[in-house]
Amino acid sequence: MVIRILQALVGITIIGMGIFTQSWWGLFGLMPLWAAVTGSCGCCGDSCALSQPKDEQPSDKSA
Repeated sequence: MVIRILQALVGITIIGMGIFTQSWWGLFGLMPLWAAVTGSCGCCGDSCALSQPKDEQPSDKSA
């Protein structure tokens, strides 16, 4: 939950800076904002450790 809030804040900040500087770079803020809204990582897909709940994360432990 904390990760999604941080992603939303970072996305909104980047978009705000893009609007303030009148630059297209603000569009990069859509990626973390989208990840916060949907709960999935836009760059890694389903394999991203941030997009999986802690109990479903793959572990390196051998059983």
